[in-house]
Amino acid sequence: LGNFSARFFSGSNETVHRLRGHWMEIDVGSATVPVMATFHPQDMAAAPLCKRFAWQDLLTFRAKLTD
Repeated sequence: LGNFSARFFSGSNETVHRLRGHWMEIDVGSATVPVMATFHPQDMAAAPLCKRFAWQDLLTFRAKLTD
């Protein structure tokens, strides 16, 4: 959640605004895990518009779980 985590796990310098909504894969031990960046709760408190995008991210995440 948030810029720091998104940048750390993606290896990118992009902001969470650009990385959110796109699935990436990271290696965790011997497994490859699908991940998606989204906003930190503090971002949503500071900029309520981010709540709409975070909701879209949660719906995308739920769809991935049901596949």
